[in-house]
Amino acid sequence: MFRLISLFLLAIVSLPTAAAEWQLDGERSSLYFLSIKKNEVAETHHFDRLSGKYAKGQAQLAIDLASLETGIDIRDKRMREKLFEVDTYPSAAITVAVAEQRVTDLKPGEQTLLDATAELELHGNRQRVDTALTVTRLADGTLQVANARPLVINAGAFELARGVEKLRAIAGLPSISPAVPVQFSLYFEKQ
Repeated sequence: MFRLISLFLLAIVSLPTAAAEWQLDGERSSLYFLSIKKNEVAETHHFDRLSGKYAKGQAQLAIDLASLETGIDIRDKRMREKLFEVDTYPSAAITVAVAEQRVTDLKPGEQTLLDATAELELHGNRQRVDTALTVTRLADGTLQVANARPLVINAGAFELARGVEKLRAIAGLPSISPAVPVQFSLYFEKQ
């Protein structure tokens, strides 16, 4: 449920190149996270609406938390209301500084590995998150940014533990893990 937090980390991958502005292709981009209940049941979830850009050495990603898709309508509703509280906190945001020189010289088919520290804003809280990104220049000139190693977000760091507990109680589960693995693949197009 709190796995949504993972999405924010994905924003970290918004590392396009050059002095021009790059726009996130929301149709091609994806941000997935896992929830783990009963200590052993993992379920995959995602957000349908992502937006972002990269300009002047700064990448930004916005996640529409109301676009959460878990595959079960009632769970979507409960997570939006009880966990993310989308009426008060409708989105999550990720900002990361990216050295343009590391990506501007990539030729089609080339990639580079970048260590990055992103600032994730979620549920009214801001935290710094360290990650590693793989940036690839595709044949069509698009930049693909993905996490190079597993990214794990903790619900408690963003004051979501109370929401996780509400979801656990409603569902009658013995446990829901506060640790949320996140996977993302972002595509940026030069404007």
